[in-house]
Amino acid sequence: MNSIFNVINNFLHINHLKATNLFGEFLNIRNQLKNLSLYLFASILTSLIGVLLNPFLAINLSPKDYAIIGYFTSFNTLILPILSFSLLSYYSRNYFKINEEDRQSVLDTLIVIQILFGLLGLLFVLFGFYVYMDVAKVNFPFFPFAILCFIPTFFSCFYNFLLVEKRMKRQAKSYFNIVIINAIIGAAFLVLFVVIFKFGAIGRFWAALIPPVGMGIYSIFKLLSKFQVKKRILFEAISFSWPISISAILYYFLSGVDRAMLEKLNDNLTFGNYNVAIQISSYFYIFYAAIVQTFEPDIYKSIADNNRNKLYKIIIGVLGLNAIPILLFILFAHPIVRILTFGRYMDSVSFAQILALKNIALGFCFLVSDIIIGFGYPKVELINRAIGAGLSVILFKILIAKFGFYGAAWGQSISFLLMTGISGLFIGYKLFYSHKRARLI
Repeated sequence: MNSIFNVINNFLHINHLKATNLFGEFLNIRNQLKNLSLYLFASILTSLIGVLLNPFLAINLSPKDYAIIGYFTSFNTLILPILSFSLLSYYSRNYFKINEEDRQSVLDTLIVIQILFGLLGLLFVLFGFYVYMDVAKVNFPFFPFAILCFIPTFFSCFYNFLLVEKRMKRQAKSYFNIVIINAIIGAAFLVLFVVIFKFGAIGRFWAALIPPVGMGIYSIFKLLSKFQVKKRILFEAISFSWPISISAILYYFLSGVDRAMLEKLNDNLTFGNYNVAIQISSYFYIFYAAIVQTFEPDIYKSIADNNRNKLYKIIIGVLGLNAIPILLFILFAHPIVRILTFGRYMDSVSFAQILALKNIALGFCFLVSDIIIGFGYPKVELINRAIGAGLSVILFKILIAKFGFYGAAWGQSISFLLMTGISGLFIGYKLFYSHKRARLI
């Protein structure tokens, strides 16, 4: 009789555990969906604000204004890793490996390093870019555009730290509030300087300067508890981050170098349309970033737990969600661009369709890159990026020489596909090698 009762108790206990696990999984999925909705809603609202403002900007900005804006902002992909030193990658990758009581000291150290290294980097960047513009005989003036464009990049480093801190702690509501406030402030200054005061490209840069400075200072006060630097963390962070930083610098040659080459064509009208198309296609990256930000903690956690099945599902889900709006835009590009530019920049439609495709290749490329870094191979990612950057520069030179602006547009998509292929070969090799090794054991 006792044995029967024991069997029944064990059966009930096992089913109770299963029910508890299922309920826990249900709560986890519900929380993820809730966070996803907030991240996506923040992304959608930010994009919507940009979309609503776009016709007013198109009316008040000339093709030359767009050419100037596109030329200088294209260098942000080159400058950001110099100023940030990719310290954020170290913090993201190691967040779940750091003891909760040690996280604040790690964060303090990284913020202090970011302040000191960032300021030195900013001075270096401004001086180096002035020399480059003088030697390259660039048609656009250095002052005030370069200064107004590059200073916000420094302050955005701290804002990005704050957003990552919110995502890792899964504080989606707080993240949502910060992003929306930042977007509204930025929109207000855009309307003030470009639409009301009609300052053109200078007004556009002033509007892009003030909000990042304010949010950057706010982020420092929110994140920094004490001005301290732990030597161990300093050396670990630099050792981990320098390959990623150089790799990020090389990213410029995948997606930014085209505008430096196109400036030499001395065609500001087409250059303006090309940059309008880049601006429109950038809205899709905001959507992609929101998806990745939602699943970023799960990506790093699945890598830390060596849960490959979960990792594969996340990758497929992210890529599928990213592709849907891009394909819809390509189908309805003409009426969408007509609305977004008030009918002034319809010559940008074909560029926008091509550049929209870039976001699919870019999403795949970034995911593969994050996986390589997550597995602890930042130097491998650096080698892959160096090979991809070298091939991309050759590719852009050939395509721009033969097909001009259309060659540059297609070059962006092809360069990311090249980079994905190179990185994918490494991941495939590692998975095959680890599987073969497991079979031998």
